[in-house]
Amino acid sequence: MFADFGPPSSRGAVSWLPVIALVVVVTSLLFVAGQNAKHTEPAVAQPAAAISTLDLNAVTNILPVAALYEDVSGVLSATDVIKRNEFTPWQQQSANFGFSKSAWWVRVTITNNESKTRQLAFRQDYPLIDHLAVWQLAKLKPLKVTETGDFTPFESRIVKHRDFIIPIELAAGESKTYLFRYQTQGSLNIGLWLAPMVPLMETIAIEQLAYGLYYGGFAVLVIYNLLLFLTIVDRALFYYLAYVVSYGLYMATHNGLTFQFLWPQSPALANQSLLVLLALTLVFALKFSRHILQMRSLSIWLDRASEWLATACSLALIGCIVLPYDMMVLIQATLTTVVTGLILVMGSWALFKRHPIAGYFMLAWGALLIGVLIYMAKSFGYLPHNSLTQNAFQIGALVEMVLLSLALGSRINTLKLKSEIDPLTNLLNRRQFDERIGDEFRRAKQRKQALSLVMLDIDWFKKVNDQFGHSAGDDVLRELGRQLLYHIRQPAMVCRFGGEEFAIIVPRTKEHEAVAMTRRLLTRIRCYCPAQQPITLSAGVACMSAEMSQVDDLIKAADSALYQAKQLGRDKICCYQDMALL
Repeated sequence: MFADFGPPSSRGAVSWLPVIALVVVVTSLLFVAGQNAKHTEPAVAQPAAAISTLDLNAVTNILPVAALYEDVSGVLSATDVIKRNEFTPWQQQSANFGFSKSAWWVRVTITNNESKTRQLAFRQDYPLIDHLAVWQLAKLKPLKVTETGDFTPFESRIVKHRDFIIPIELAAGESKTYLFRYQTQGSLNIGLWLAPMVPLMETIAIEQLAYGLYYGGFAVLVIYNLLLFLTIVDRALFYYLAYVVSYGLYMATHNGLTFQFLWPQSPALANQSLLVLLALTLVFALKFSRHILQMRSLSIWLDRASEWLATACSLALIGCIVLPYDMMVLIQATLTTVVTGLILVMGSWALFKRHPIAGYFMLAWGALLIGVLIYMAKSFGYLPHNSLTQNAFQIGALVEMVLLSLALGSRINTLKLKSEIDPLTNLLNRRQFDERIGDEFRRAKQRKQALSLVMLDIDWFKKVNDQFGHSAGDDVLRELGRQLLYHIRQPAMVCRFGGEEFAIIVPRTKEHEAVAMTRRLLTRIRCYCPAQQPITLSAGVACMSAEMSQVDDLIKAADSALYQAKQLGRDKICCYQDMALL
């Protein structure tokens, strides 16, 4: 899979380009995960007593010391919630409620026990929150600090960052209580952290580097495969390119980057683009899988199922416009699960049918499936929200993209091989003969080496076609090609020159050696027509001489020798240098 990938001129170096991109990106992401692990507690329930006060000198999860309240109606104000005072100590490291229509409130008190004023910041690390409001409580009265979310313009954020960052200031010995309100139509994940400004900026800098490398890896894949597509117009390559672009944009939207950099003034577009890009990703994933696995030739039912499901995903694009957002989120989640399952079934069937790239295809989708299942379990509340569950499907997706790119390389190599091979005889075709004889001629001239060419022609082949039909003639050509492949050894190359004529390029071989090789070859070939009459061959042998300035001179010489052998009665070998019967 790694060998022979890409255009011939760049095969050795370019084939490793996607792999290098993967190694660099995954290494950077693991590095970031290691950095995050320094300030991330295990995602299991812990008693609040284990953390009595928050560490104001490090990035700290505030949920274990926070209290939460669920507003099932979703309409209570901050004053109403304060009056009810029905908050419950959370005492857990994460708060993931899946698809919840409730409004969730978080109350936390921060105390500065130091002798100096501290500049701190809250960070909500999951950007897909429709509505997020923050109040500071002053004598049980709420004073609004900010009201933001991805349903409001990006400029509403105090700090212009893909996550929600709310700076606060605590004087020496001061305590402040803050109230947070979360409400969203998608998966509701509360990932609330408190951090000093310097460690927070250091963490963000590392994350930005990781995202740059990650999406840089996607850019490498897009540019690389775009160049391939411009060179080799292939439908599967087009679908793969569309899949990488749509999926890359989807993940950038999921990370809040497209809202920050592409359409910060359009919250509606930011939210709808998430669903539209996911639908496009599913459509192109199905079409790519269907074409690269050649599913129509393997299973008509799976091929039709992929077409029907692709149509359903296309209809989901319309649903993104006319149906409620929360309904489309559930529809898209269901479609994602079904599409992933169908693609795995298609890959398994192709593997069972011994499709040449099915193994790499299954490895690719297996990597993505693991990431998707982890993320979906997080979205539905079965797993906690943390850096691993939030980014698992992104790492799996990049691994998948690289493996699929390598699978495409195998497909391109197969197509290239098919363009070089004569389909009937499995010998190199005429175009390959022209290329290779030219290369060998120039090499022999430069290095002053010998080069011989043998032309073979089936005797009385027209009579075989006339008497037994063209299918019988094809059988003869097919059997002769098989025997030539069996008997010819490197560095000699055997090609189908045209019709019933064949050519053998014999580098670094002098005239008498080529004649001896041809004689041995003709005595070993046993080929018969349908009437069990033996098939004979005539041969012309020519060796490059100083007088031959062009490769055509060598070809004409071998062809002349072959013509002479025909004229002398067929089933003979003739050498051009003396045009003598051998």
